[in-house]
Amino acid sequence: SSAAWLYRVVRNAAINRGKSERRRAEHEQFAAQRWVAKKDWFAQRSLELEEQEELEAALKELVAADRELIVLRIWSQLTWDEIANLTGQSSSSAQRHYVAALEKLKRKLEQSCPTNSTYRQNCTR
Repeated sequence: SSAAWLYRVVRNAAINRGKSERRRAEHEQFAAQRWVAKKDWFAQRSLELEEQEELEAALKELVAADRELIVLRIWSQLTWDEIANLTGQSSSSAQRHYVAALEKLKRKLEQSCPTNSTYRQNCTR
C-alpha cells in the first residue's frame, strides 16, 4: 500500500539523516582534535627551530674535524668502524675525539644560554 511505502521512505530518510549527523559530529570532533594537535605541534616546533638554530650556530664554531665527527655519529648514525675508515683514524681514537667534541659543543651551548631569565630554566643542555 502507498501508506506503507510512504512510512518506509520517511523512516529510511530519518535513519540516513541520523547516520549523516553522527558522521558529521564525529568528523567535526576529529577535525577539532587535529587542529589542537597541530597548534601544539607548531608551538613545539617553533621552540625546536630556535634550539636548532642555536645548535647550528654552535656547530659552526667547532673546528671542521670535531663537527664532522658529531655529524657522522649523530645524524648519519655511522658505526665507530665506519667513522674510523672515513676519518683515517682508529675507532677508539674516533670515539675519544667525538667525546671531546661533544664536550666542546656542550660548553658552547651553555654559553649561549642567558644567565638571568626564565629561558635559563629551560636551557638545561
